Amino acid sequence: MDSQQLQEKLMSVFRSIEEATDTDKIALANEAMEVIQELLTINPFDIDAWIWRMKLHAGVGNNSAILQDAEFISSEHKFGPNKMVGYEWLAWVYEDKMALPEKAIEVINNQIVEAYSMFSERHVRDEYEGELLNKIAFIKHNNNQTDEALELWKKSFDKYPYNQHRNAVAGMLLLEAKEYDFASEMLLVHYRYSFGQDDAFVLEYTQKLYALEEEGVLSHPLLIGILYHAIRDEADSFGLHNTLDYFQKFLPKLEAYSEEFPNSSIIWSAIGATYFEDVKDYKKALKAFTKMLEGDRPTLFNYIKKIHKSAKKTKTDFFELPFVFEGKGGSLYNHLTDVSDYADNTEKKKKKRKYLALAKNYGERCYQQYHDYLINGKGSTYNNQPHIFAMLCNNFGNVLSELSSLVGEEVDLEMAGRGAKMHLVGYGISPFVENIENAGSDFFKAKMYQPCIDSYETYLRAYSGQITYFDVQNALWFIISSYFEMKDYVNLEKTYNRAKDVFEEAGPGVIDAAREYIFVGKKHYVNLMEYTYEYEKAIPVLEWFLAQDVFLKLAPDEVGLANFYMATCYIKTGQKEKSIAFLQRCVELLKDEDNEYYYDKSVEAADRLKEMGEETGHPDVKKSKGFFSLFKKK
Repeated sequence: MDSQQLQEKLMSVFRSIEEATDTDKIALANEAMEVIQELLTINPFDIDAWIWRMKLHAGVGNNSAILQDAEFISSEHKFGPNKMVGYEWLAWVYEDKMALPEKAIEVINNQIVEAYSMFSERHVRDEYEGELLNKIAFIKHNNNQTDEALELWKKSFDKYPYNQHRNAVAGMLLLEAKEYDFASEMLLVHYRYSFGQDDAFVLEYTQKLYALEEEGVLSHPLLIGILYHAIRDEADSFGLHNTLDYFQKFLPKLEAYSEEFPNSSIIWSAIGATYFEDVKDYKKALKAFTKMLEGDRPTLFNYIKKIHKSAKKTKTDFFELPFVFEGKGGSLYNHLTDVSDYADNTEKKKKKRKYLALAKNYGERCYQQYHDYLINGKGSTYNNQPHIFAMLCNNFGNVLSELSSLVGEEVDLEMAGRGAKMHLVGYGISPFVENIENAGSDFFKAKMYQPCIDSYETYLRAYSGQITYFDVQNALWFIISSYFEMKDYVNLEKTYNRAKDVFEEAGPGVIDAAREYIFVGKKHYVNLMEYTYEYEKAIPVLEWFLAQDVFLKLAPDEVGLANFYMATCYIKTGQKEKSIAFLQRCVELLKDEDNEYYYDKSVEAADRLKEMGEETGHPDVKKSKGFFSLFKKK
């Protein structure tokens, strides 16, 4: 059996083990071990096979066998990054199975050194070290060495802030130790990034903070802010059942805190949210949000939508508010995204330009932070969010692309090109389909045709089978249009044939494969007629095009135009009689005066028919100037 067959057999045996009696499990485990051995004979570095083997050993408590396998994995460089699996199993056995915590810590420290030698990117090393220091801290804590654990957790947080379980557990322990600065940072990250997945923890530390306040010892503004934001989320646990309960019970306390800590953005944000949500007093809400923007952490909470609505309700100029473009990268990303949404939802160019300019300001600072850390290896580990960076590059790239069309009478090609390149940077850090697709369209907008082609070819290779036929044909339209602009007629025709193959593979009934292909085909036959003047070659292309009934259903105007071009081909090749039916069909399909370009073609077709002595039935027949001028060689 080959590797694939063996893997399928192994999975089948494991499914049988789950349902078997204890007696049968032994025989099945032996069978599984034999299959694993065959897999390892084929590929001695099949990490999945090694993991299954260690799981089987774990099932029967064979710790020495696990240690032997894990030692081999962790010492063999041919496993590459999978070496880390060996260290993880070693630490697990020493700590959980053999009660040797110091030995487990020794293994984890060796793993940290290994990570530094194995990975060149700072963000990968930092995340590994942060997670591994967290493991050591938990081992220390579980063995009553909490002071040492707390120091390790601080180092772990500094290396990688986003381990949410650590942030909650260590944050609360730091509260107990009265280390409020570090506790507040950990709990703040937990609160902002838990997204409802750690509600039990949120309630636990909210209750702890509330108890500290009741004791009169809560005097840290960030912790106060966390408390009053979290109380709203945990309303039932704090006896808040009606709309005004929070407003009446807690607003007086918040306002007293704002006098004590007038520069605390998080306290002002809680006050603003209270006026906004509980009593709809938008004037007071906006005043509090303005204080928030003028405070120490102006972008801590993403209240752009609340600010926007408050400004609208109070007839305040949103763009005159004291926006600040500083703070953590993740917060700035959220601000960029919300402001750009407003740009997307307005048709007024002047207002759209203002929103985009505001979004650009957030994006510039946010992008620089992430780029410095993820690309250059400098700056704060708070920016260790590769996928957020990829999404930032997409959203910021889109902002630059849109803004490039609004800053002057013509597209700002430099700005559009910068947006396109930004998409590629994001894609390189964390592949994200929107980035590579949008890079292609933005390169085209910037008239950077070869990068456009390269981006769309990457898109088609990477996401083949995952994207729709329409997406494929749309990508091929950009590729053929780029070859058209580059006057690369050989590759233009090859691209046309690729798109035709997609259409025929899908079948004419698949609308997604046909809709965009209409315009790919148009690029080809227009090129043959207007640029290379190959009328004989264009005739079979147009014949095939006009034989596709689905095109008439989807784009009757384009079919009418194709009839016009077909008639022109016959006239240019001395076959005027054959052109008559196509001219008549053009007139029939393109009589709609609201479709000006197409309507003009129907007028030209009607004029030509009249010259030939044929009835036109056209409502607006007039002698057009130069019927063949469009196709005249320069």
